[in-house]
Amino acid sequence: MRNLMALALILASTIGSASAGLVSIDWDSDSSADGISSGILLGHTVSLTSTNGSVNGGITGFAANWASQLGTNNVPGVGDAGVVSEGAAVDWLSGQSGFAQFDFGTGTVTDPILMFNFLDRSVETFDFDDGLNITLLDQWPGNEVLIGAGNLISTAGGATNSSNDGFAIQIDGTFSQLGFLTNVGLGVAESVGVTFAVDDANFVPNAAVPEPSSILCFGLLGIAAAARRRRSRR
Repeated sequence: MRNLMALALILASTIGSASAGLVSIDWDSDSSADGISSGILLGHTVSLTSTNGSVNGGITGFAANWASQLGTNNVPGVGDAGVVSEGAAVDWLSGQSGFAQFDFGTGTVTDPILMFNFLDRSVETFDFDDGLNITLLDQWPGNEVLIGAGNLISTAGGATNSSNDGFAIQIDGTFSQLGFLTNVGLGVAESVGVTFAVDDANFVPNAAVPEPSSILCFGLLGIAAAARRRRSRR
């Protein structure tokens, strides 16, 4: 019986030990510059669909230490263990508006954070839906980022296409998809790195999951049944 209670306490402690923290997409390895990427967020697949531009949109795996880069290192929680040092590339075609869309196909996210790096010398723009409430969380000191009318985010230009050349924003609300337009009318084909992060308490899978009390109950029943079987064999 003492062994049974000890196992029950271990199980209950394990279920209740998860603490909220910032997590980001663990991007799948992808060297195809086709504008499409995918990854895993808290065990669920997230996809990124974007313009199939002429640079490197869609590739993943390049260095992106968001916790130490000057454009994102002040984001609350960016040093948490769940933040993966990876990004995906988004590019566009010269003289045309591009797009990028995250799809959280098996869940919804609340108050997500987008982190960008590898900004270029040109003034680059990221156009979000007018009705969103967007907060600038961090930016590289040498490349001012402005959130203008209609949620048109623009850089000051003069960046050097390094991992430090970036910024981070947080978007209020709950989403199953989230997207933006890139660089309306910019006459240069370029690309940026991007990833998505969210507090792990703010990702809700679509599939229903048992309540912790139910999980504990099933676990205890299984332990008790195993104990009875052992006694019956004696």
